[in-house]
Amino acid sequence: MEVASGTAVWYRMGLPAASIHCVLVCDPQGAFATQALLCTDLGASPEQSFSWIVLHWQMETTFQEMRQHLGVEMQRHWSELDFGHF
Repeated sequence: MEVASGTAVWYRMGLPAASIHCVLVCDPQGAFATQALLCTDLGASPEQSFSWIVLHWQMETTFQEMRQHLGVEMQRHWSELDFGHF
């Protein structure tokens, strides 16, 4: 695996520019596609940024499975009554 990292500027229309830490991960043998990882922690090492993405991906996969199989966080099941009892 080859890794390159650096700092870039992220421009968004109507908002101030933000500095981001970019990590480019490439597999020279082609087992997986080249990925660009973006992180707002400019002090994070490439390894730390990569580990955060792996942890985040595991959580996202879990939430996706919960939504698909259990209907968790599905807005179509919400109603005004759900929020009226707070």
